[in-house]
Amino acid sequence: MTVFELIPAVLRPAKVYPGEAPKTAGSPFVVYMMASNREKMALDGPTGLWTAVFDVNCVADTYSVMVSLAERVSSALSEIRGKTFDGLLVEQVNIQASPDLKEVDVGLWRRLYTLTLDYQVTD
Repeated sequence: MTVFELIPAVLRPAKVYPGEAPKTAGSPFVVYMMASNREKMALDGPTGLWTAVFDVNCVADTYSVMVSLAERVSSALSEIRGKTFDGLLVEQVNIQASPDLKEVDVGLWRRLYTLTLDYQVTD
């Protein structure tokens, strides 16, 4: 499993889309994008520990549904610390929320999480 495949695997059965949701997607849903993915370095070279940063957007048509979805997403992502997924060991998880927003143009509520994962490939 790649780190990019980890998010939809962890968040099932929620509707999860990479990059953007299709225009026909009914709410609620989650959209995620990778912001960076870098291997940590030491003085003697690569450490084998990687840090990936994702933007994870929780979207719904009502504020209460968005809050419920966002709490489930945050909880599910927090629980992956210390677990291995198909050869990918998640060592640290940090989740930071941005202020909730009403996307007036499309009539949807959104909460953005910045998700930072420290991981290593064990295979």
